[in-house]
Amino acid sequence: MAMSTDNVKAIAVRNFFAGMLQADDSVITKVMTYHNEDVASLRIAALTGIPDPGTWASGADLTVATIDSTGANTMAYDAYGVSVEINPYDLRDVPNILMLAAMKLGRSVTSKRANLAFASIASVFTDATADGASVCATDHTTATVAERSNRGSSALDISSFQVAITAIRGWQNYQTQIMDWADQPKFLIVPPALEQTARQILGSPFTLTTMSGSGDGAPSQGLINTSGLYNTTLVINPYASDASDWILAADPSFGNPLNFWDRAAVDFKVIVEDQDSLKTKLRVTWASKAQSGPQPDGIWGAAVS
Repeated sequence: MAMSTDNVKAIAVRNFFAGMLQADDSVITKVMTYHNEDVASLRIAALTGIPDPGTWASGADLTVATIDSTGANTMAYDAYGVSVEINPYDLRDVPNILMLAAMKLGRSVTSKRANLAFASIASVFTDATADGASVCATDHTTATVAERSNRGSSALDISSFQVAITAIRGWQNYQTQIMDWADQPKFLIVPPALEQTARQILGSPFTLTTMSGSGDGAPSQGLINTSGLYNTTLVINPYASDASDWILAADPSFGNPLNFWDRAAVDFKVIVEDQDSLKTKLRVTWASKAQSGPQPDGIWGAAVS
């Protein structure tokens, strides 16, 4: 079938964006704090909180509290891009080659961006925050030098999930103020190997216990499973290289240290009949960075050995 310049572009653009929708990179805007500032580098300050207000004598000057910023993250973007070239007679001879190439390119872009996001999330056990500890660590500092922990080591089950809920219920920020986020919208991020376990934890209405007593065997009694009551959404990391680690992250509206920055949005171009080779070229570029920090608030993780 003969193709004109107009329908080549229309077919390519339509199928490229259709392909982007076939993969899922919603983690970028759903779980992470999304940035799109048009700057050469993005600095995220470690705003560690404001001390508790003290008493005030009416009519006297108010006590001045400074905004504490201990450290910062400076994000430097990486540029990504690829050109898919189709020979002029392949365009005529291979059925649907343009449609399929554009669709697969769109899917590849979305998959790559999701992979970048999830790789950054999985790195919270090694990436550093402003206090020098990893994002999820047992030795985060505070203004009073006391240590705080947002890291566990137990395999995911109902008991370890409840331990995490208790920990984030009493989480303290740098100013040692309680930042209870147990009831805030949050995400349980797990690898595919833990998907069924996570669904059972969040979705099972009952847990079983054994009643003690005499007779032939002790019957089981159903107790309410409270794990599904904490406003938690399950997120599966299909790119996970570790089959045991799991993470709780607060919704970005509350605040978490997971950041994704688009320095330049995805840009798709179609070049029909290159002036030298006569090839049709499908080109896509963008620039972005996924990075954690600089504060450990709003995240808890278990690095399971």
